[in-house]
Amino acid sequence: MRKYGHKRSFFAMRMFLSIALLAVCLAVLPHDAWSAEQIGKITNVEGKVDILRGGQLPAIIANLDDAIFVKDVIRTKSDGKAEITFDDGNVVKVAPSSRIDIEDYVPHEGKNKAVIKMPRGKVQAIVNKDIIKKLSLSPKASAFEVHTPNAVAGVRGTDFFTMQTVVQGINITSIVVKDGLVATHNPKYPDQIVMLTPGTATSIPENRPPAPKQTVPPQGLKNLETDMTLKERPKQKTEGPTTQKDAAKTPEAGKPGDKPKEVAKADAPKPSGPSGPAPAPGAAMGPRGPAPTPGAAMGPGGPAPAP
Repeated sequence: MRKYGHKRSFFAMRMFLSIALLAVCLAVLPHDAWSAEQIGKITNVEGKVDILRGGQLPAIIANLDDAIFVKDVIRTKSDGKAEITFDDGNVVKVAPSSRIDIEDYVPHEGKNKAVIKMPRGKVQAIVNKDIIKKLSLSPKASAFEVHTPNAVAGVRGTDFFTMQTVVQGINITSIVVKDGLVATHNPKYPDQIVMLTPGTATSIPENRPPAPKQTVPPQGLKNLETDMTLKERPKQKTEGPTTQKDAAKTPEAGKPGDKPKEVAKADAPKPSGPSGPAPAPGAAMGPRGPAPTPGAAMGPGGPAPAP
């Protein structure tokens, strides 16, 4: 009986310690680690792009349809571009050599809120028009902001570009509006706000308020759009032929390594020359012009950054 009682005490102690350890682990884990909710996904990717889950290493390679969560960090290399579509319909395109931090994002109807930090590079934000309507009715109910080290761009429009560069050791943020309105200010000068209208831009140095808005030439906007444009997303292949004529030309698929069944000579089509793989949808049709320098303020014709 004494030996049995010792065993019961030993197992009870182990169970108690296990429960206590589990409670400690749950207490120290961040809330996002066990209640993460997907807020969007990668809808297009080109070149080298990676994701830091929760802003922590190790980085993982970004692939098409990868989920995006609050606190994720998306980084593009010199040849990389990415497009993120959020659950509320907002789209953010990330240019090469850029980084964005999803600081906060609430895509639920009636509580839309987004704060995206951009320490470096260039992004294009295309905001859902329904959210713009909510902003016009109640700015506090919905918000979409892009934060750089020295500027805040609060959206009142649907399509704008934000760029963060360093000129002679000074951080400069440039904002160009394609459509709608964007209110911007330097957090050090919160009362000095510049409202940008379509086709206008401003630059915000780290120790000064925004410069007066200036008109951007059409070519400047085209250069920005070229820098943000990704190749067309590949179309999904059909599972099989849709007509008997196509079926006669398409060999039956088998297991990997199986040889395709031979087509009867009478039905075999006449050779028309060597065949090769079909070009990928959206493939470039010829050499492109030189891409704008990643991180450039606004392209040719834009306002010169303030010194």
